[in-house]
Amino acid sequence: MSSLKRLAELVEKVGGIVTPEREVERLKKVANVRMAATGAADLESYARMLEERPDGEEWRKLLRSYTVKESYLFRAHQQFDVLSRHVLPNLVTRTGQNLRLWSAGCAHGEEPASLAVVLASRQNLVGDDWSILGTDIDEEALNLARMGVFSSHSMRRVPQRMSRQFFAAGPGCFRLRAHLRSKISYRYLNLVQGPMTSEGGPFHVIFLRNVLIYFNRENQQKVVDNVAAHLAPEGYLFVGPSESLWQMSQKLDVQELDGCFVYRHRNRQRPTARATPSPAPQPRSAAEPPGRAERRHSLEVGGGRPSGDPSVHLQAGLAAEWGGRLADAVRHYRAARYLDENLVDVRFLLARCLAACDWLDRARAEYRAILDLIESGRGRCIPGASDLGLPGLREIERVSRRELEG
Repeated sequence: MSSLKRLAELVEKVGGIVTPEREVERLKKVANVRMAATGAADLESYARMLEERPDGEEWRKLLRSYTVKESYLFRAHQQFDVLSRHVLPNLVTRTGQNLRLWSAGCAHGEEPASLAVVLASRQNLVGDDWSILGTDIDEEALNLARMGVFSSHSMRRVPQRMSRQFFAAGPGCFRLRAHLRSKISYRYLNLVQGPMTSEGGPFHVIFLRNVLIYFNRENQQKVVDNVAAHLAPEGYLFVGPSESLWQMSQKLDVQELDGCFVYRHRNRQRPTARATPSPAPQPRSAAEPPGRAERRHSLEVGGGRPSGDPSVHLQAGLAAEWGGRLADAVRHYRAARYLDENLVDVRFLLARCLAACDWLDRARAEYRAILDLIESGRGRCIPGASDLGLPGLREIERVSRRELEG
């Protein structure tokens, strides 16, 4: 076994982070920097040192250097909209105030700051008795998060009104105001290395976004189970817009709120009535190609299979997309992806629609997920997809790489 492969296996074992083929060179570059810092003679010696000291400080430094920390405030803003308009009112009605939120994998503090701004914006509803916990595996990132200082680039999605109200502007940066910083506490936590303590919990809202993508399936299951154990009985769990907990937890159910999927305890007390979400705006799409009108009609009227069949949602998504209803298409493709996260053609169609709706970050996340699935051997196409004129696995891979490179 090569020293680099051995190091990748150690990183997965201790940190839970999987190193796909395309990230091997980046791991090597990070390891070379750490080798120089520690005085290790070569990669084999460095790997041996890590293996002998699984709880050593060098592990924290390596994982801190290897994990990606780029983010910005109000990333995937539709989830914060759902939090403000649906989740907080429901929680206040059912649990009162004193809400507790957890940002797992908080990086430099962009997500906890976004949560704090949302809560402060709804002060008339939630009051001032709330708290946020931010955790991360990177202690240097946590130290920066505690300062609450963000660059103009990180603030690019924050509305000007909120920026003026909740941040103090400085030379090229913005600092979260002191009364909001005091609401957020930070601490080190390796989500894979249990047991997890429930400091500040149970939590009414947990954001576990773009964290599970680093882990293998076994560690994903472990993390989800641990996090679910700290979710309050009436709480809400958010994962990344391109992520799904399908077949990952027997304790959680999915619920759709205005096009966003949230996860809740399966045995919670159900409300007697459910509010109808406001309809999403319908973006315009290109004219329907010749010959598709008949096929779209057959998709709209055909079926008869249960809604738990991803192919039903795929066909409904195609009918909506070809009819110019891209928001409906996105909703159906996301439902199909939830039912089977390994279907790369579903993800490909979803990415295409997300890009057409100008949700570029979410589209790129889907393209990256496609390449990861194909590389791991888990990616596959839905049976009968070729009959609908959909591309095959190799073509999906080629186009996904091209879109990411572009």
